[in-house]
Amino acid sequence: MRFQKACFAGVAAVFLLTSCSDDEPTGPLRDPGSFDIPFDFTLAEAPGRVSPGDTLNILASPFLNETVVFPSSTTPLVILGNKTASISSLGGGALIRFSTPRDGTVLKDLNFSGGDPALDVDGSGGVVVDGCTFSGGQVQVMGSGIGLNLEVTGTLLRNASGNAIEVEARASLTAFGNSIVRAGANGIEIRTEASALVNNCIIWEAAGFGVQCSGGGTLSGSSGCNDNFANVMGGYDGCTPPSGDFSLDPRFCDPDNGDYTIAATSPCAPLNSGGCDLIGAYLPNCPN
Repeated sequence: MRFQKACFAGVAAVFLLTSCSDDEPTGPLRDPGSFDIPFDFTLAEAPGRVSPGDTLNILASPFLNETVVFPSSTTPLVILGNKTASISSLGGGALIRFSTPRDGTVLKDLNFSGGDPALDVDGSGGVVVDGCTFSGGQVQVMGSGIGLNLEVTGTLLRNASGNAIEVEARASLTAFGNSIVRAGANGIEIRTEASALVNNCIIWEAAGFGVQCSGGGTLSGSSGCNDNFANVMGGYDGCTPPSGDFSLDPRFCDPDNGDYTIAATSPCAPLNSGGCDLIGAYLPNCPN
């Protein structure tokens, strides 16, 4: 499906053959559609072209000179990757930012490389990050704002130079089934009255803490079934370790070469996790 734009005016909705800016939002001029990046338009052009309910399919690897900002008026929006293409930055700053996103905004199967942060979500609303990969950069996922619900599931976050996930300013985080590896600071930072529910996550070899709560940030008492292992400063700071957590080598298949699937004998594998089912982002994929 290719993008087509109509401009109209007049009391009786008489269509005029007038020119219109490519940066104008389409609003209610058409039904939600599905668009291919880069064939229909580029990711950088998307905020001026999409309407609520659209789906963007990332088919190639875009390199961004500036942050792509999606305002509330363009959401809810679904952005789908193909697990091979990567969204990368040619400069500094965030890769993608959502401002007051409406519930139903989803990012799925996307790869992010670099960024400070890679994904920045602010204001109220809701965003789901599912099955994505974040590599390098400073903070990888950041959420901030009263009434914001940020959900990160089945996602690999590796080699951040700062915190892998950071929530603040009374935002709410649900982190389920993620593998957070070798963060340069904390695996998850919860601060300034933000709250988080953290379940079934592997947090491994962070240079700081696995999870840190500060400035009134809180960890839900319903959190648990996490493997918080080999983090330099310890598992938790400023929040009570959840019951059901443990600290054992997750037995990644080949982490030095980027393979963060787990061994069949891993304590995070469904048969070995003490009733927690799968812990981390990936099912076992190597024998030992």
